[in-house]
Amino acid sequence: MHLFVYGTLMTPFNNQMALKLRREATFIGKAFARGLLFDLGDYPGMVLSHSKSGIVYGEVFFLDDNLKLLKILDAYEGIGKSTYAKQDEYRRDVITVTLVTSLNKFDAFAYIYNLSHEGKKHVVSGNYLNYLNLI
Repeated sequence: MHLFVYGTLMTPFNNQMALKLRREATFIGKAFARGLLFDLGDYPGMVLSHSKSGIVYGEVFFLDDNLKLLKILDAYEGIGKSTYAKQDEYRRDVITVTLVTSLNKFDAFAYIYNLSHEGKKHVVSGNYLNYLNLI
């Protein structure tokens, strides 16, 4: 199984979960997917979009059959223990991603922002690292 990450789980970050992901999964490469990216404060959120101009850039990891790691990442993303009145902040969906180097397309899990993005700052470039001036 593959996982597409576009925020604080990407390789430039050194938080505990980003390091765990790099230790326990295989980095495949840089990728992009259809969607819109929003600044949520300390991290971004991606919402799905079919707009041709809506692209979110990130990275793909191969998790093999590491369901334990996936459950730990689910907890990190707040899935299953909502602090919000009606729903979790994120949901894990299967989306189509495209590798930057080969343009190969395949399905991957991604954490999709599950609340209203109204009033949130749109990261027009779709690239969180660029937005933070990390690249």
